[in-house]
Amino acid sequence: MRMRGALCKVLSALQEHEQKRKTPTRPGKLSLRRRSPTPTGSASFNPMEGASEATAARLANFLKFVPIPGFKPPRKK
Repeated sequence: MRMRGALCKVLSALQEHEQKRKTPTRPGKLSLRRRSPTPTGSASFNPMEGASEATAARLANFLKFVPIPGFKPPRKK
């Protein structure tokens, strides 16, 4: 009879433990966002397509490299 009483205590303790474990202490993980596949259309994109001559000239002037004092260009191999 003692074995049966001890077994009942162990079983009730396990049930209590399971009930306590089922209550979440923190929210579950968020689902990961999947990256959408890259479009299979034209791979090359020309930003100057359809731009006026003035816009193209302004952009070309803006993108010119202006060396600053102390700049050392990379050595050619």
